[in-house]
Amino acid sequence: AADRPDSVVDGSADRIDVGTLRYVGNADDFDVYLARASDNSETLCLSLVLDDVWQSTDCGRDSVSVRISDSASVAAEIDHRGGEGREMISENVWVARK
Repeated sequence: AADRPDSVVDGSADRIDVGTLRYVGNADDFDVYLARASDNSETLCLSLVLDDVWQSTDCGRDSVSVRISDSASVAAEIDHRGGEGREMISENVWVARK
């Protein structure tokens, strides 16, 4: 149930494949969720939740980035695994800071 919060399922308006939705960690004050798009298994989607309220969902083919502040964003990439010099949230999701 923690991987499928109602706020993300309802807020994403059928853009994500709910069966692939997973909690990946925290970025600043946001809970970050990763999923595949409902219409394309090679498209990634990141969803952000703040205080149990859905904030946004963005999708991109092979990679996606969602802004969380003026100087930071959360990014994910299908083929990326870890990385030196990156603030990793999970093995293929990280916070990029300017």
